Amino acid sequence: MGKSDNKGTVQNLTEARSVLRDNITDFAMEMFKKRGIKGVTMDEIASSMGISKRTIYEVFENKEELLVNGLIKKRKEDDKIMEDFKAKNLNIIEMTLVRFKYVMSEHKSVCPQFFSDINKYPKVLATIDDFRKKDSEYIMKYYKIGIEEGFFRDDLDYNIMDMVITKLFDYMFTSEIFMEYDFTQIYKNMTITYLRGISTSKGLDIIENFLKEYNNKI
Repeated sequence: MGKSDNKGTVQNLTEARSVLRDNITDFAMEMFKKRGIKGVTMDEIASSMGISKRTIYEVFENKEELLVNGLIKKRKEDDKIMEDFKAKNLNIIEMTLVRFKYVMSEHKSVCPQFFSDINKYPKVLATIDDFRKKDSEYIMKYYKIGIEEGFFRDDLDYNIMDMVITKLFDYMFTSEIFMEYDFTQIYKNMTITYLRGISTSKGLDIIENFLKEYNNKI
């Protein structure tokens, strides 16, 4: 076998491993969302997929690594979808409301235990914190665009506003609120209230029209 054959074999094995990793991740994340993270064992994932537990441990060291990979994979998929939305040349309020609908749709079937369990995994929390740091690079630009387009108020300190919303989401993920209300209820109340608070009358008109149509469909 020549060098080119060896290279092709290694590449095929790498690709096969990547496909296996993605398949396990997608399957496991669906189980986590339905039953919670603690409620699903690696044995159950393996048997449900019709593979050995050893196969899972060949690509993931433990459940936490699997979960981290799932969050990173989902983040990349979400970023791609948001880039597609941006290509539609929406204004900042429209863009925000499109994202709102997407998040609501993606989380409507996630069980409360999933969010509660997340706090038990330090590497997962660190990954979420990394996401937030990356988001913070864009957030002030987001507010600036909103002001320039006339949809956001120009009399607010958005550094303070950003800290307030961050603390609210921190509280949301560290409290037991998910055991009483589902994610979509909490997310809707927090997001719409915050968005109304920073919007001008021009922005509020779009928000209220959106809500009338959106609430009639759910």
